[in-house]
Amino acid sequence: MRTVAFFCEVILAAMNMVRNRQKRRIYGRSRNKKQQSLKNITSEGLLRQNKNLPEWSRNKLPLTIGLLIIVCAVVFVAHWPAFNAGALSFDDTQYLTENKLVQNPSWTSAKRFLTEVLRPSTVGGYYQPLTSFSLMLYHAMGGRADYLMPFHRTSLILHVAHTTLVIILLYLLFGRIWIAAAVGLLFGIHPMTVEPIPWVGERKTLLAAFFAVWCLVLYVRYTHKNDKRFYVGSVIMYILALMSKPTSTPLPMLMLLMDFWPMNRLKWRTVWEKLPFFAIAGISVVITYISQSTTSGASLPGEYGPWRVPLVLCHNIVFYLYKIIWPVNLSSHYAFPKPLDL
Repeated sequence: MRTVAFFCEVILAAMNMVRNRQKRRIYGRSRNKKQQSLKNITSEGLLRQNKNLPEWSRNKLPLTIGLLIIVCAVVFVAHWPAFNAGALSFDDTQYLTENKLVQNPSWTSAKRFLTEVLRPSTVGGYYQPLTSFSLMLYHAMGGRADYLMPFHRTSLILHVAHTTLVIILLYLLFGRIWIAAAVGLLFGIHPMTVEPIPWVGERKTLLAAFFAVWCLVLYVRYTHKNDKRFYVGSVIMYILALMSKPTSTPLPMLMLLMDFWPMNRLKWRTVWEKLPFFAIAGISVVITYISQSTTSGASLPGEYGPWRVPLVLCHNIVFYLYKIIWPVNLSSHYAFPKPLDL
């Protein structure tokens, strides 16, 4: 009996050892999974906690490319008549016909565009070297005041590229390729977008919009992939947008708005992410103010009374929303109503 009891104890001990070993294995696997999950959460940060953030679907890639080609073709054909536009308007004298640096392409002209930061000698009040580079390049390629087609051709290409980026941005944000393509098509052929294409001086708007939407696309990709290269690319695109036209300055605020909706990732960390953008924006504001005040004159909002800024904002929001919904009686210039007060 003792022998049997001894063997039973040995068997039970062996069974306990096997059971304990299995528990340790299961516990180890569970712990590894938890560590991997924690690592994923840490490395991904805020990017994929929200399941509403769509990834770029490879299954939809042929459809996406097809829709992009169709939309771009329609936009290109719709704006084709702009190639024959021959009129000059408003500030085209500063940007082209009386701009000696643009009319004499050289490294010296390029250097002056880049280094004349606080007191531009050609276009008063604007530090926009990329716009000047672009116009100088196409003047060297044959563009003239009496032959504007090279300028219009590039402006249309920029507009088509801008439309493509709008579709990509909307698809990355919402994951609905058909809706993104429809909105992109509406943007591409909307009458409000006609003006910058045949207007030579509005090259600045097309370039700034192109780089600004690129900035947003790269930023959204950064939130999806947590890849610092996308973040750095977004910062670079923001700088290029500002060097095209300073009106790109509020872009970091738009990023915060996108963090709130639709990406649902607005936290202190996402605010800290924008610090480089806000620092660059601050530098741009200082440069623009000094440049305006030393060349063409600048006034601060307080000089017109406390109601001036709110009234201008309300007027612009309502006025341009109306023009977007009902685009009639369009013009290249819309003066503020007088008097602009309550």
